[in-house]
Amino acid sequence: MIYKNMHGLRKLYVLIARGFLDSVSAFKSLLKGDSGYFVAVFSAHLSFMKWIVWDRKRVFFLKQKPDSWKVSGVKV
Repeated sequence: MIYKNMHGLRKLYVLIARGFLDSVSAFKSLLKGDSGYFVAVFSAHLSFMKWIVWDRKRVFFLKQKPDSWKVSGVKV
């Protein structure tokens, strides 16, 4: 994910450029009659904005492996 791997002003510049280019592509496909692609891009942008505002601090990865993942007789 671009947002997590960049820092500072470069992140802002890339996200604005990416959003603009995605929007141009979505509107181009809408004019060609492919409304499904337009809806998919719009939905992805809304989901990303929701993540930025509300869910960014939520951890998506496990901090520890559950005990059920341990295999007997194998040292890790």
